[in-house]
Parts: sequence; structure tokens; C-alpha cells
Amino acid sequence: MKIDDDEQRLQTELAIYDRLLKGRTAQAVPGVWDKVEAHVGDEMERVCGVRTLYQYVARHVGQGKRVSILGIGSGSCGNELDGIAPLLLKQGCQIELTCIDIDSELLKQGQEAAEKMGIPFCGRELDANTMELEPDRYDVVVAYTVLHHFVNLDYIAAEINKCLRKDGIFVTVDIPTRNGYLMWDETCEIVNTLWKLLPPRFKIDHTRYEVPTYADTYENINYSVGSFECINSEAIIPALRSRMTELHFVPALAFARRFLDTKFGPNYSLDNTLDCSILDFILKLDSYCISSGLLKPETFFGAYAKKGASGDQSRGISPAYSQGLLSFRCNICGDVSTARLDHLSRESESCANCGSTVRRRSVIDALSQELFGQSLALPDFPTRSDIRGLGLSDWDGYAIGLARKFNYTNTYFHQEPRLDITSPNLGLEGRFDFIICSEVFEHIAPPVSAGFQNLRRLLKPSGVLIFTVPYGRDGETIEQFPDLWDYQIVQQENAPPVLRNTKKDGAVQVYKDLVFHDGGGMALQMRCFSRASLLREFRRVGLSKIKFYGAPKLELGIYWLEGWSLPMSVRVESGE
Repeated sequence: MKIDDDEQRLQTELAIYDRLLKGRTAQAVPGVWDKVEAHVGDEMERVCGVRTLYQYVARHVGQGKRVSILGIGSGSCGNELDGIAPLLLKQGCQIELTCIDIDSELLKQGQEAAEKMGIPFCGRELDANTMELEPDRYDVVVAYTVLHHFVNLDYIAAEINKCLRKDGIFVTVDIPTRNGYLMWDETCEIVNTLWKLLPPRFKIDHTRYEVPTYADTYENINYSVGSFECINSEAIIPALRSRMTELHFVPALAFARRFLDTKFGPNYSLDNTLDCSILDFILKLDSYCISSGLLKPETFFGAYAKKGASGDQSRGISPAYSQGLLSFRCNICGDVSTARLDHLSRESESCANCGSTVRRRSVIDALSQELFGQSLALPDFPTRSDIRGLGLSDWDGYAIGLARKFNYTNTYFHQEPRLDITSPNLGLEGRFDFIICSEVFEHIAPPVSAGFQNLRRLLKPSGVLIFTVPYGRDGETIEQFPDLWDYQIVQQENAPPVLRNTKKDGAVQVYKDLVFHDGGGMALQMRCFSRASLLREFRRVGLSKIKFYGAPKLELGIYWLEGWSLPMSVRVESGE
């Protein structure tokens, strides 16, 4: 029976959750979904520098704060109490939690759990479609996979914006499909094509009937008939972008959830080679379809700031931001510059005063956070002669400032003071509180593993390495001269230089089409790293505490148009 009346839909929804609460209809999450969540976590880390919504909130709030949190459509408040609260409590924060839901029984469960954790709790039985929220009340507002159940999304987004404090954030993970969880035409075409290729055992539907049933075709079902499932999901992203200022947006799962959720996900086993191969193919093709713009996402993470607040200036969001312009304070020279957001590429000089790039500003920001626990501009660094630092061919624009603040030495491969990271002075071992190594390791002679080992040797046990290198997201590192032994770069008249190499066995090789980067003494590109290979090299030498700095900081002019080759901080994991 088709039910059009919203009140009847609401009663149907409550009945569904009543059955779930009593444990009669809960559908088990398939084991393969862990792999899907890890895939989404990789995408989120690439864009935001953290892997989950919970970590994002914890990073935003920081240490030792009093924080007022609102959960919308919270149910029994598991995301707020089991996901966010433990991280904030670990950071010494004091939490005040308010949760809104239409189901009073679920809110009672949340209240009981909050009491056990000693967290002040207020449960409000409200319909989000008509809720009225107190202005400037909350530091964090959370809506975890619930917006697709709501009708009045523009109103809800406006209320969320209203209730946020000046520096508050709204975070969400949701499902912005076509209304009714229908597929877009382009998505439907790809799903149907892949469906024809799948072996029959992957086409067993585990949700529609009590007994799993074979599905010869993938049925494009409107789930909003008789329920609120994706009732107005097409409006989620437009409403949020209209009413708030978007800080982060991570699209994911253009079609993969159609194969891997509770409906067909139980057909896959992570212990089966064929299953894992198909799973990997689906996820990689999915990523390509999103990154290339072929398909719209069916999942996203979003973080939003209050629109129209005076605090927008403190976040680096200028009145011209909506026209694509960004006013920021360069954290290297301290001057204010203006740049187009879409011109902030990794290597483009975007500070009108000192010529710093996104990468260079990110290096200093990562160093500031690792040394002082906060983002300071280099001119505002405290003077600390007790902190010893080392630069490997650092850019003069920040090397000069670092030398004024610390006991810091910038070194070079081709001039004094010299340092060859493949064979450093043994007297330097364990001497440095920080090392900056930016755009160096793609140029050092093989074996590159010696360079990683020596970085570890030069650091103090408590020291930190700030590291950048161009790298790809997939595959393994490609050595462009794998047999390099006795070599020289030969200059030619009226022709580009070549590399002449004599291998260990005496054979001679000549390489053309060499790639050089900026740097004294002709910096020859020796290799193209991959992300996985980098992580493996660091962990092999005991540098296993690794953090990628990929989150935008608009107030510093840091915004990553590309999602790879991000700065990293690397430390020895405590206890190693």
C-alpha cells in the first residue's frame, strides 16, 4: 500500500525503529563493509588529514575545552557517546551533550549511557523538520547518516547555522542519492554493466525476503514509498552549501555501496581471492568515477562553519571568498595576501610578499603544530636556542627565519655547509629536535633506503621529521635508474644532457629525457614515490608515527587542490 501522508510515514518509521530496538529486524553489517569504510577513511585522510568524523571533531575542539554538542536524529546517541565523547574525554575536555530524535525510547537509552560516562545530557523528543534551535548555542553539531530521512532540509540547515557558535562546526556523513535512494541514470548504466559480469553467487539479495533470493538484474527501487528513506536526499548538499560555509567535502562511493552494503555485501568473503579481487576493482573504479566527475557520490563527509559570523575573518574566510578570492596571512613572512582559491596549487607562488607556496606554508605549519601544539606564523615562533634543527636544502624564505628562532642549520649537497643524507657525518647522530626534508628524496642516489635510515639516526628519540616528496596514490615507487652504480651527467652541445651509467657488471647504459627540478647543482629526478612505499620505508626504520597534513587552513592560504604529495610529520612511535 502506498502511503503519501507524512504522519503515516512517521508512524511507519517509528514502528521500524521499535522493531530494531527490540532486536527483531536488525540486519547484520557484512564483513566486507570494513573494507569499504577503510576505503572511505583513505579518501577522508587524503582530504582532511583524519580518517573519521569523530577524529575531525576531536581535532577541531582541541585539548582541555568545554564543549557543547548537539546531535540531530541521534537515536540512542551511539555516534556522540561511543565515537566522539571518548576522544574528547581523552583530550581533557568537558562535554555537555544534547540529542534530538523523534523516538523517546532511543533517547532514554542515550541518557542512561551518558549517565554512566558522567556526561551531562539532555534528550529532546523533536522532529528535526520543525525544530527551533537556540541561537549561538553549540560548538559542534552532528548529523550522522540522518539528513536523508528529513524533508525540510533548507530549514534544517538554516537552524543548524543559527545554533552554531562563532567558531562552531557542523559535521555530517550522509547519502546524497537521487530521491528515494534511486540511482542516477549514469550510475544505473555502470551498475547494470557490472552486474552482467558478476558470477551468480554475488547476486544473492539478503534483504528483501526472509530467505536470500537470487536477483538476475539490479532493481532500481524507490525506497521512499511509504517511508522517509532518502525522501529528499537530492537537496542535502545544496541546502548545506546554501546556508553554511563549507570547510571540507569528501565525496565517496559513487556506486560501490550498491554491491557491498547489507543487500549484496554478505556475498563477499575477505578470505576468498576472487572476492577480494572483485572488491578491489569495484572500489578503484568507484574512486575513478568520482575523481573524474563521471558519477555523483552516493556518500559524503562534510564539515561546515557558521555563515555570516564575525568569526569568519578569524578562519581566513574573507567577504570576497564567495567570488573565489581568499585573503590570508602568510605564516612565513606574516604579510596578508589575496589569491584565487583555484590558483593555490602545491608549487605556485601565492604570497605576493615572499613568494611562498602552499607546500612551503604547510611545512612551517606542520613544524609549528609538532613543536608547539598550535599553528603559529614563523615571525610569532618563540625564540628557543635549546631547540636544534636541521634543514636539507631548505628554501631561504623560511630557512633564514628558522635560524633566527632556533639553533638551526640549513645544509646542502653541492655547497657548504654540506650534508649527504646517504652518508652523513656520524657525529650528528641523535642531535636534532627537528629535521625538514622537503623535495629532496626524489633526487638522492639509490638505494633510497639508506637515506631513510640516516634520517632516523640524525633525529633525537623525541625528534620530529617534516617531510615532503612528490608521490602517487597507488602502486609502488618507480626507480628511473634501477641499476645506477658509476654514473655521470653528460652535457651535450645543442642537445639535452644525458645520464651515462656503468652497471656493477660493467655494462654501460645511457639515459635520455632526464627530468630536473629546481635546486643547486642540477637536481635530477631519480624516482617517483608511491604513498604505500613511503609509509613502508619509514616504518622499516622505526619511524612509524606518521601524520599527513592535508587539511585546508584557509587563514594561512593552505588549500590542497591535489589530494596527493601532502606534507608529513614523522616520529618514532613511543616505546619503539
